[in-house]
Amino acid sequence: RQAKGASQGHPPAAKVVKTGEEGITTMLVRNIPHCALLEDMMHALECTGLSDECDFYHFPTTRKRPTSSGFMFLNFTSPSAAAQFADRIKQHRFPNAPTARLRATPAPVQGKEANEMV
Repeated sequence: RQAKGASQGHPPAAKVVKTGEEGITTMLVRNIPHCALLEDMMHALECTGLSDECDFYHFPTTRKRPTSSGFMFLNFTSPSAAAQFADRIKQHRFPNAPTARLRATPAPVQGKEANEMV
C-alpha cells in the first residue's frame, strides 16, 4: 500500500457506474470529515473487514495539516470486495463527527496500476 503526496482541490465528479460491475475495483470515498487523519480512515477500512482486500490508497491532505481534504481513493483486489466496501462503509461513524455519512462510488480511474500513475 502506498499513500501518495498531498493534493489540493476537489475530487472529480464520479461516473455513473454501478458498484459491483465487472472491472470496478477503485472506489472514491466522499464526505470524510476534514478533521479525519489517515489513521482514522484506516480504522474505518478495518471496521469493514476488507482491509486485506485493499491494495492501494490515496489520501489527499490539506497543505498545512495532515488532515483530510474530504475524499480518498481505495483500490480493492476484486469488484466484489469493492462492492462490499461501498455497502459497509455507509455504516461507519466518526466519534468527533457522528453526523458524517461516508459515501463510496466508483472512481473515475480504475485499477491499482492506473491509479499509481495518476
